[in-house]
Amino acid sequence: MAAMRECAPAQRIKQKAHSIEWALWLYWEPAGLAYHGAGLPAVYYIARRFLSLARAGPAEDS
Repeated sequence: MAAMRECAPAQRIKQKAHSIEWALWLYWEPAGLAYHGAGLPAVYYIARRFLSLARAGPAEDS
């Protein structure tokens, strides 16, 4: 019985830490996605530009 009483506070601390971890993840993850998502249009534009130049072939000097 004494061992169970000693484990109960430790168990509550672990549960509290787990809920704090989830709260931080839910707070920071959308912010991280928004931060990384801000660079996606630029990458998309550069890739499209590169592909259009590649399709056009080498420029002819006149």
